[in-house]
Amino acid sequence: MAAINIDEALERFDNDVDIYLEIAGAFLESGVTDSKGIADSFAAGDAKKALYFAHKIKGAALTVGADTLAALAGKLEASLRTDESADYSDLSSSIARETSLVLEEMKGLVKKLKTPS
Repeated sequence: MAAINIDEALERFDNDVDIYLEIAGAFLESGVTDSKGIADSFAAGDAKKALYFAHKIKGAALTVGADTLAALAGKLEASLRTDESADYSDLSSSIARETSLVLEEMKGLVKKLKTPS
């Protein structure tokens, strides 16, 4: 199963590949940092900062078509809003793994979309 639903994502941008590539480039630059931000925030005991990163990842993932990543980040965000003291290490690890999958797939998609047909 693909980590990115490229058809759905491109539809959001009226199939404007240039705009998608711009957004994908931003995601490629921030994805690892934001994912690591969740783990670092929990390690520092800062649930509010983890919530910030979860929300940021959810929005970015939805925009680029990374539905599973968006769902995981959304689950973390919703959970943090109700119980900041729970153990979210498994969910944080799942977000990190899915982020890696999305970033790897996105690199290939970007290359493919930049290559004229």
